[in-house]
Amino acid sequence: MAARIPQDGSARVGADAPGSRHVRRLLAFGDAPADAPADDDGRSPWRRSHDAWQDAGISWHDGPALVTSRPAPAAPVQGPARQRPVARRGRLVTGAVAVVVLAAGGAAYALTRGGPDAPPVPAARPADALFTADATLPDGLVQDLRAVAVAGQVIVVAGAETAPGAQAARAEFLVSRDAGRAWTLADVRTPDGAESPRGPAPVLLAGAPGAWAALGADGTTLWTSPDARTWTLRGSGPGGRVSALARTAQGFAAVGTDGTRAVVWTSPDGRTWQHAAAPQATALDAVAASGTTLLAHGTTVTARRVKKRTVRTTAEGLWRSADAGRSWTPVTVPQADGSAGPVRGLTAGPGGFYAVRDARRATGSKKRRRTVADAVVFAAPDGARWAPAGRLAVDGLERVERFGGAAGGLAAVVRAKGALTVLRSTDGRTWSPGAVPGTAPAVAGLGVTAGGVPVLAGRAADDPYLAVGAPVDLRAVPGAIGVRRDVAALAAVPGRVVAVGGTNGAAALWTSADGVRWIRAARPDVPATALTAVVHGPAGWLVAGRNDARPADSVLLTSGDALTWRAKAATNARVAAVAYGPAGYVAVGTGFGTAAAWRTTDLVSWTGAPTPKGVAKGSWLAGVAATASGYVAVGGRRTAGRDAPVLWTSPDGLTWTQATPPALPPGLVTGSFTQVVAVGNRLVAVGRGTTASGPAGFVASSADGGAHWTAALRPEANVTAAATPQGFALAGTSGGRLTVLVSPDGTAWRRVAAKGDGTVTALTVVGRDLVAVGSAAGHRGDVPFLWRAPLPSR
Repeated sequence: MAARIPQDGSARVGADAPGSRHVRRLLAFGDAPADAPADDDGRSPWRRSHDAWQDAGISWHDGPALVTSRPAPAAPVQGPARQRPVARRGRLVTGAVAVVVLAAGGAAYALTRGGPDAPPVPAARPADALFTADATLPDGLVQDLRAVAVAGQVIVVAGAETAPGAQAARAEFLVSRDAGRAWTLADVRTPDGAESPRGPAPVLLAGAPGAWAALGADGTTLWTSPDARTWTLRGSGPGGRVSALARTAQGFAAVGTDGTRAVVWTSPDGRTWQHAAAPQATALDAVAASGTTLLAHGTTVTARRVKKRTVRTTAEGLWRSADAGRSWTPVTVPQADGSAGPVRGLTAGPGGFYAVRDARRATGSKKRRRTVADAVVFAAPDGARWAPAGRLAVDGLERVERFGGAAGGLAAVVRAKGALTVLRSTDGRTWSPGAVPGTAPAVAGLGVTAGGVPVLAGRAADDPYLAVGAPVDLRAVPGAIGVRRDVAALAAVPGRVVAVGGTNGAAALWTSADGVRWIRAARPDVPATALTAVVHGPAGWLVAGRNDARPADSVLLTSGDALTWRAKAATNARVAAVAYGPAGYVAVGTGFGTAAAWRTTDLVSWTGAPTPKGVAKGSWLAGVAATASGYVAVGGRRTAGRDAPVLWTSPDGLTWTQATPPALPPGLVTGSFTQVVAVGNRLVAVGRGTTASGPAGFVASSADGGAHWTAALRPEANVTAAATPQGFALAGTSGGRLTVLVSPDGTAWRRVAAKGDGTVTALTVVGRDLVAVGSAAGHRGDVPFLWRAPLPSR
């Protein structure tokens, strides 16, 4: 250990006085007193130094951190840890809290210390500056804004950001407190203050000063806010199929259906909901509020028998409540001035309620008279007596796409001659058309500012779209636009570490000499969405990746020095994992719809392995490892709607035998293998599946090259494994917290102190350290992290 002893700025003491720099250096680096503990007692140098200082009566310094002689990235400061007494050598010490950076062998570690005698806890640190994205490419994510709510000068826009093909989304709330001139991204937290997990996107939004609420499409996912700037994710929404949400004088009202009848829910604060009286309808699809008056639009389905057949008729309806939803009365919006379509765009606006119906009107002189499409706007000051107020007359009108309002005015988005036009009005009678600002979007949310300016929200291709008179540059709003960035796999040899994954929706590689400082490597210009596997052997590096545009194929990259890469397409070969062993490089995955394997000795010519007997269509291989006697590959197959493990073994990577996999551990109803690692003929395979209560992981071990296995359930649903000089290591998350375990044989596991949040995606050994990378989800986007700690002794 080469380190510089920190100075605390206190008065200098004699060179040999207790606590002097000279004595501390002697204690720390080998010239300790005769009664100091021996260096070979299994403790780390950090621990030996700490104990020596304590035994000499010198306090373990809480000042500047220990650093290496070479610069290293600074570790983030961790929050206070809970104090607990620590017993040591007959005395009880109450733990104090400090954060230090321990440097050994040129590597930096973020450590949290629970007390003078507590061992350091390596902490994950943000790694977005290490695994950099490509600033010249799009972000690789799909952003979509869904809903707009306006109250005075405050505008709130709700939406979500997702990775292509992903189901769970990052909920986003964009807020302006000055009628759209400046924007910020609101904080989104759980009730205990933690980062909000991924989930459904908010699609409904309503609010006013003092209370705001948003709902997901499931009707259960609920967000609330007292000020629109900080939102809390809650799991206690109205439930059912919620179609619309409105802010009322008493709180909130939501409408929808339970599948057979219309339902109305009310809430005083957006947090607690209860059923209210509902109109006699089958479903409700819109609600508007002005003061204590509510209007709800929906449909009623009636059935009657006609000649031994059941004929169902659907009719629209509009209902009014003057007592905040306690009772309802049907009202009618007449067909007038050429209108013929159903009521659309029910909203509250200046002076009452408004709605629109599609219509047709005649235009031109007698000889050139023709009928054109437009729309009639209806108004009702009290929601009871409706009459035509104006028309949306746009040449070539095809349909009204959005109609909305607020106290500041009304707005409509219509499609005419294939393009979008926005119209605005202060009273519903006269309308001023204008072009939709910016790139042609799909508008999902519409609002009106206090000054009458339309607020349009939606998406343009895969990017979010927001305009308030002019397009809003959301890239200038911190956290509003994330960047897709994933590190999927790591591999290390002396002097070189390679990380592979993807950023911006394209493949990415990073290399490092020590695992501390990383550079983004130039890669061939190949159509790869992400890189997923990496291995090193005598012929060089092999990396496999995928192209989502051609899901049956793969991209293979090879390099002798990890600096210059060559690319090759693998047709009808979806490679999931790679390994190097005694017979060469082996890749496994799927080919022509079933599990497959391939081998090369020179990274140039590949040979496909014959499929073993008994392999069923629909099976797949997800992991491969080289043992002392050959190769073992693992994966899964689907039978009767459930997954089951698959196991192959081979002496040479070409001749494979389908072996008997271990049975799933008790409690798992479905599951398959995702990875396998080996040390000699000892193997550890990890997998994931489902129990009756939800996702879970499992670990299987073999001591004889894969002939016999034992499997055990793990609480972590996603676990990554690595072989180490001492045996095996696992890294995953339990309850959202980083969990690291080590084992000499793959059967008895012990926990390694680790601190961090997020999902671990890759794990490897760099020198004498265990290194994990992953991603921590946050309301401002996913952030990659790197966790590093010395390998524990046996």
